[in-house]
Amino acid sequence: MRKKRVLIISSLPAEGGGRGAGGLALSPWLAIRRMDPGDLDIRLLAENVPLKPLKIGKIPTYFFRPWHALSALPACPEIIHRTVREPFLRDNPITIGRTFWFASAIRSFRPDLVHVHGIQRAVQVLPLVSAERLLVTLHGWVGRAEDNYYPFRAEVERLCLERSQNLVTVTERTFQRLLGMERFHGERWVIPNGVDLSRFRPEPQCPLSENAPIRLLTVGNVGKQKNQLAVVEGIARSGFKERFAYRTVGRGALLDVVARRAAERGVTYENIPYLPQTELPEQYHWSDFQILASTAEGFGMVLAESLACGRPLILPESLDIVGEKDIIRPGNAVLLPSADPDHIADTLAGIAKNEILIDSEALNYPYDWTDIAARYVELYEERIASLRV
Repeated sequence: MRKKRVLIISSLPAEGGGRGAGGLALSPWLAIRRMDPGDLDIRLLAENVPLKPLKIGKIPTYFFRPWHALSALPACPEIIHRTVREPFLRDNPITIGRTFWFASAIRSFRPDLVHVHGIQRAVQVLPLVSAERLLVTLHGWVGRAEDNYYPFRAEVERLCLERSQNLVTVTERTFQRLLGMERFHGERWVIPNGVDLSRFRPEPQCPLSENAPIRLLTVGNVGKQKNQLAVVEGIARSGFKERFAYRTVGRGALLDVVARRAAERGVTYENIPYLPQTELPEQYHWSDFQILASTAEGFGMVLAESLACGRPLILPESLDIVGEKDIIRPGNAVLLPSADPDHIADTLAGIAKNEILIDSEALNYPYDWTDIAARYVELYEERIASLRV
C-alpha cells in the first residue's frame, strides 16, 4: 500500500537554494527542513529553485520533468478561463505558466493533501484540487512580493475564504484582519512561526547605565514598511539623542535616505547589509532593544528571534503578534500607541530616564521550529485521516 502523499507549495529563500525573499519564503523553509515525514510521502514544490532535485532536510523537492506537463493538459481550459475571468490573475503575466506548473505537479504526483503557503498561490491552486484536500497557511498581507495584489485584495481574500475548508494563520489577528472572514466556514488553526532555539539563545546583558549608549536594532528591509525613518526621527526628537546608537541590518530602497536623515539630525547610525540566519544572533546580542516601527507585519520573525536572544522589543501595539499573549507578555516589550515619531520619541525618553522596566524572566520565546514542523506533520495526518474514502 502506497504512503499517503502531501505536496507543499512554497518558495525557497537564498539560504535554501532558491531566490525567494522575505518571511513568506524563509519561514516555510525553516519548518520544512525540520520535518520528519514518518509514514507520509512529503514533497516540496518550490517555485524559485534551480532546475535540479534538492533535499530540504528529509523532504525532497518535486522535480519537474517535461513529460509531467502532459498530465496537466486536461486542466488547461479551466486555467485559461479563470485567468481571463479574474483581474488579479489576468494582470499578472506569469500566472498561466505558474498555474500550469502547479497543475502538472498535482496531477502527476497525485497528493492526498496539498499544503499551500501564501494566499495568491492558494487562489491559483483552488480549481486544481478539492477544497477538503487543500490546506492553506496565510502569513499576512504584507511584503514586497504581494504589492501587485493590493488593488485586488478583497477579491483574492473572498475567493480564498469562500472556497477553502482548512486554514492556518500565524496569529489570531491575521485571521481577524482578512477581508470577508465571515465567509469562511471551514476549520482553522493558529500555528505561529518558530525560532531555532539552539542558535538564537540568550546572552547576559549589561544593565543600562547613565553613560553607556542605548543600542537600538532593526533587522529587515530598509523601506517604508519597516519605517526606519520614523525611528531616526524619534531618536532625534527624544531629547536624548546622544544616548542612543541605532543600527539597521538589511538592504532596501530607502537605505541612503535613512543614512542621510540620520546625519542631518545628528543621530548615531550605521547599517550592515543583509546577513544570513547564522550571523543574526550576534546582532541581537549587540542590542539593548529591537525596535520595529513597522506599519504592518505578517508575523515579525525578527521579534521572535530577538526575544529568544533575551532582548526586549519596542513595537506598535497594532502589530498582529501583539495579540499572542504567550509571546508578547508584560515585561518583554514596550508597546507604542502608533509608529509615529512622536510616540517613538516619548518611549525612548522614558527608556533613557529609566522609567520603563523590563522583566528578564519574560525574555524568551516558547516555540522552536522543530515543534512547529511536528505540528504541521500532525496536522497533515489529521486532515488526511478525516478525508472521505
